[in-house]
Amino acid sequence: MHRHQADAEIANAARLLGEEDLRGTLTPGRLADLTIWDQDPAHCPSGTLRDLNPTHTIVGGLLVTPAVAR
Repeated sequence: MHRHQADAEIANAARLLGEEDLRGTLTPGRLADLTIWDQDPAHCPSGTLRDLNPTHTIVGGLLVTPAVAR
Protein backbone atom coordinates (compact mmCIF):
# COMPACT_ATOMS: atom_id res chain seq x y z
CA MET A 1 0.00 0.00 0.00
CA HIS A 2 1.33 3.40 -0.92
CA ARG A 3 1.46 6.28 1.53
CA HIS A 4 -1.40 8.21 -0.11
CA GLN A 5 -3.58 5.07 -0.06
CA ALA A 6 -2.93 4.59 3.65
CA ASP A 7 -3.70 8.26 4.33
CA ALA A 8 -7.00 7.94 2.46
CA GLU A 9 -7.97 4.78 4.37
CA ILE A 10 -7.21 6.44 7.71
CA ALA A 11 -9.20 9.56 6.79
CA ASN A 12 -12.12 7.45 5.54
CA ALA A 13 -12.21 5.45 8.79
CA ALA A 14 -12.40 8.67 10.82
CA ARG A 15 -15.17 9.97 8.56
CA LEU A 16 -17.18 6.74 8.97
CA LEU A 17 -16.89 7.11 12.74
CA GLY A 18 -18.04 10.74 12.51
CA GLU A 19 -14.73 11.83 14.03
CA GLU A 20 -13.04 13.54 11.11
CA ASP A 21 -12.63 16.67 13.25
CA LEU A 22 -10.74 14.65 15.93
CA ARG A 23 -8.66 12.12 14.00
CA GLY A 24 -7.82 10.87 10.53
CA THR A 25 -4.68 12.90 9.88
CA LEU A 26 -1.46 13.51 11.78
CA THR A 27 -2.15 17.17 12.39
CA PRO A 28 -1.58 19.33 15.49
CA GLY A 29 -4.64 19.25 17.73
CA ARG A 30 -5.94 15.89 16.50
CA LEU A 31 -5.82 12.59 18.34
CA ALA A 32 -3.12 10.17 17.27
CA ASP A 33 -3.67 6.43 17.66
CA LEU A 34 -0.78 4.43 16.27
CA THR A 35 1.50 1.49 16.82
CA ILE A 36 5.25 1.54 16.38
CA TRP A 37 6.69 -1.77 15.19
CA ASP A 38 10.12 -3.35 15.57
CA GLN A 39 10.39 -3.46 11.76
CA ASP A 40 8.86 -1.43 8.94
CA PRO A 41 5.73 -3.37 7.83
CA ALA A 42 5.93 -1.71 4.40
CA HIS A 43 9.26 -3.42 3.75
CA CYS A 44 8.56 -6.90 5.14
CA PRO A 45 7.46 -9.91 3.12
CA SER A 46 3.71 -10.43 3.64
CA GLY A 47 4.34 -13.84 5.20
CA THR A 48 6.32 -12.27 8.04
CA LEU A 49 3.87 -9.52 9.03
CA ARG A 50 2.36 -11.71 11.76
CA ASP A 51 5.80 -11.96 13.36
CA LEU A 52 6.25 -8.19 13.83
CA ASN A 53 6.30 -6.99 17.41
CA PRO A 54 4.83 -3.69 18.59
CA THR A 55 7.31 -1.60 20.57
CA HIS A 56 4.95 1.25 21.50
CA THR A 57 1.21 1.95 21.27
CA ILE A 58 -0.13 5.48 21.37
CA VAL A 59 -3.85 6.16 21.87
CA GLY A 60 -5.30 9.65 21.85
CA GLY A 61 -1.80 11.05 21.73
CA LEU A 62 -0.76 9.26 24.95
CA LEU A 63 1.76 6.44 25.26
CA VAL A 64 -0.15 3.47 26.68
CA THR A 65 2.31 0.60 26.22
CA PRO A 66 6.01 1.46 26.29
CA ALA A 67 8.66 -0.82 24.91
CA VAL A 68 9.36 -3.85 27.05
CA ALA A 69 12.96 -4.99 27.47
CA ARG A 70 13.50 -8.40 25.93
